[in-house]
Amino acid sequence: MPKFNVITDKPEEYSGIIVNTDFKSVLKFFRMIEAEDLNEEEKTRLTMQIFFNGKIPLVNNLWEEIETFIYYDSQKGEKSEGAKVFDYNADHGRIFAAFWETYNIDLRNTDMHWFVFRELFDAIPEKTKLMQVIDIRGKKLKKEDSAEYKKQIMKLKNIYRLDTGDNIQSALDRW
Repeated sequence: MPKFNVITDKPEEYSGIIVNTDFKSVLKFFRMIEAEDLNEEEKTRLTMQIFFNGKIPLVNNLWEEIETFIYYDSQKGEKSEGAKVFDYNADHGRIFAAFWETYNIDLRNTDMHWFVFRELFDAIPEKTKLMQVIDIRGKKLKKEDSAEYKKQIMKLKNIYRLDTGDNIQSALDRW
């Protein structure tokens, strides 16, 4: 069966329960999952509230299903791997600005399926501040780069560095 198509498909229920697939729900989930002041039971309850209006779907491996939904990469059909150069929580302002600049979409006042959000996110042009910061974080210095260039890139990497503490994936892995 072909992968999800953002133009023609819109899954609205899972195991007979209506699923909240709006991108804001996923972003709330990301913020909640990293909250240090919530225990695992509270996070589970809030996850059910965020995605399933408090109901619990009767399926095996529910967390695996949620993770697959969240990290679905429409191009690869799998979770993205590699060095972390982006964080939905840390970069929220740059995300907002990039959507406004690129699509004239005010993310505060729009409803959008998570997969549509991801497709638009993946198409954000390199000229936006968000993509420039992601590029800086992912830059690999080469031996032949000048000392001045290396110094400049390291300064920028320090300005835009992501916390090295807990992140969304490691929080999900603990579940």
